[in-house]
Amino acid sequence: MKIKSRYLLIESSGGKELIEKAVSSFIGENGISQFNFKILFQFRGKWVAKCYLKGVEHIIAATALKSKEKGGPVLVRVVKISGTLKALIST
Repeated sequence: MKIKSRYLLIESSGGKELIEKAVSSFIGENGISQFNFKILFQFRGKWVAKCYLKGVEHIIAATALKSKEKGGPVLVRVVKISGTLKALIST
């Protein structure tokens, strides 16, 4: 059985490190491994990430719940989800 993956386009005011911190604090290192979450590259000011289909909801929740960092407001949100990289970046 093939495990399906999804690509996510994530907007972050704090860069890649803020996304990693948000996801890690919500689902932990075990969750990152279980959902095969990886940030691949930056595209037009947003970050392209990949995870298993079963982890998409967890990643959305992790980014939505991150609202403050070092006492100030931050923005981390999933902008778009797609099954293929081509469809994700064709905007």
